Amino acid sequence: MLFLLATFALSRIISSNEKQEVMVVTVATENTDGLRRLRKSAEKFDINIHVLGMGEDWNGGDTRIERGGGQKIRILREWLKQQKPNDDVLILFIDAYDVVFTAGLNTILERFHDHFGDKRILFGAEPYCWPDESLAPDYPVVEFGKRFLNSGLFLGYAKEVYTMVTLRDVADDDDDQMYYTMIYLEKKLRDDLKIGLDSMARIFQNLNGVVDDVELQFDDEGNALAYNAAYNTHPAILHGNGPSKMHLNYLANYVSRSWSSKSGCAICETKANLNMKMLEALARMDYPKKKLVLFIYNSQRSNIKTVMDFLSEYGTLYFSKKIINGVLAIDEREARQEALLKMFTNFWGALSSNGYYARSEDYVAIVQRKRIGVWNAPFVTSAVLINKEKMGEMKTPYFYDKTLDVDMSFCRWARDKGHFMYVDNEHYFGFLIVSDDYADIVHSGKLHPELWEIFENRELWELRYVHPDYHKLLEEGVEVKQACPDVYDYPLVSERFCKEIIEEMEHFGKWSDGSNKDERIAGGYENVPTRDIHMNQIGFERHWLFFMDEYVRPMQEKVFIGYYHKPIESSMMFVVRYRPDEQSSLRPHHDASTFRYTRYNCTVAADQVGYAMMFPGRLTHQHEGLPTTKGTRYILVSFINP
Repeated sequence: MLFLLATFALSRIISSNEKQEVMVVTVATENTDGLRRLRKSAEKFDINIHVLGMGEDWNGGDTRIERGGGQKIRILREWLKQQKPNDDVLILFIDAYDVVFTAGLNTILERFHDHFGDKRILFGAEPYCWPDESLAPDYPVVEFGKRFLNSGLFLGYAKEVYTMVTLRDVADDDDDQMYYTMIYLEKKLRDDLKIGLDSMARIFQNLNGVVDDVELQFDDEGNALAYNAAYNTHPAILHGNGPSKMHLNYLANYVSRSWSSKSGCAICETKANLNMKMLEALARMDYPKKKLVLFIYNSQRSNIKTVMDFLSEYGTLYFSKKIINGVLAIDEREARQEALLKMFTNFWGALSSNGYYARSEDYVAIVQRKRIGVWNAPFVTSAVLINKEKMGEMKTPYFYDKTLDVDMSFCRWARDKGHFMYVDNEHYFGFLIVSDDYADIVHSGKLHPELWEIFENRELWELRYVHPDYHKLLEEGVEVKQACPDVYDYPLVSERFCKEIIEEMEHFGKWSDGSNKDERIAGGYENVPTRDIHMNQIGFERHWLFFMDEYVRPMQEKVFIGYYHKPIESSMMFVVRYRPDEQSSLRPHHDASTFRYTRYNCTVAADQVGYAMMFPGRLTHQHEGLPTTKGTRYILVSFINP
């Protein structure tokens, strides 16, 4: 018994390693983005594709919305008649514009022989009986999986394939799927040609109707795989038939060795040798250099010397110059700061069923640059680069669908016509400004409406109003100075913020009278009164709470280790004004807060604009405000987590 098993295994290995000739064929009359993507995916697995029909007029109808495609059968038939391949040659036919490979021919052949060894022709399967639903009862029952034929992918021996495509006459505008369906449904022909369906997507995955079943997985080497969760299979060829093309675009961003969980983007630009002659050609341009602004971005360490040598010789001749030697990647903190809190971007990762925004699985990772690469997206707007070769085809894309906004019309035109739209997040180029609510803030009478933009334009707000040294102190290993024991003094807001919040308070003008009676607070009595204006009086309470949670809390967690309270709570946030002729000081007191000095007999000058003092508010840190003897002093007080 042991000897027989060993002999069987040996013959099995020899059989599986025999060279099998495969001719991969597609029909395409135009060199579209989809065809270019198909070819690139094939090249990753050393697959050569015979592209038939290039340059012919397409007479097969618009197969996106109507029957058609018979021209593909006619072209394939003529090619097979001309080529006369041997009977045992395998013909792998694939649609041209919405297909990608995820594995090589060895994998395809192995699965074909292992799972479909009794078949001479194998079609992909789908859940819909198209184009004629009435034929569904005529389909043979399958034990498990999808039971309806799809004509976009099939694999078969040349003899049987040629017989199949020459059985009946077919016009260019006939439907190719109907042609193959009628052959498959005729039991004698199905048995004679030994036609089968890949019902569990072992090789062919038609995506229409099953996009929720097909997801991404990454193998041990980091390579992306398409995974059919319903059948626990990893199909080797993906077909975005019907309305599933956007899901194919999403998967194709990763599969075919396009993106790795270990090494990242595989299709992004690799090392480039910046030749000195290229720069010298730039210097020889017949145009006054004093009218040119020179911008050079260099991403390769090996090119730094070349760039600097060029600058030493020619740099002074230009009106201005900016050189970025972007060799080192930005660190994690900078990358996170660059991501907008609201994830407001100029692209959508997916579309909903009604054609509007939907969040794709990888949207946040792309925006936050946790996944870096070039991504096929269904919608882009605001800042778009267009290949000049496409311009000739763009007759009226903004009028393509007048029921939509102009950008949505443009993108629908691009999707329908097979033009891919890509998002490149390899480098940080800038951010978009949201202006939807800005006019309302202006009309509300705010002196500095930009202060209220922390939610809509987080990044721009931070550039304006957060102290430029704030983030440095959050870095690991950087010490935050203590002015007194447990009194931390650190840069928090910019001088611009201080100036504008003061001006905003003075513009509002309703300062309290400094007495113990205060109707603004619960109970109407203030134990330690000041002349102040509360944040909620100017409509800034929600904004300041958010600011403290995003910028004060991280510093608190760094210095007061072990205390965690998210989100920050506060009911008392106000700006106090001290003047020699008004209220000049504040008596010793405790605050009603958990963290926020006469105890230590410690005096802090507090003379740096935009700096925060953070200390415990109860019991240990009684404190006072020393007299203001000249001018006006303003402080912004927040009782946090009372």
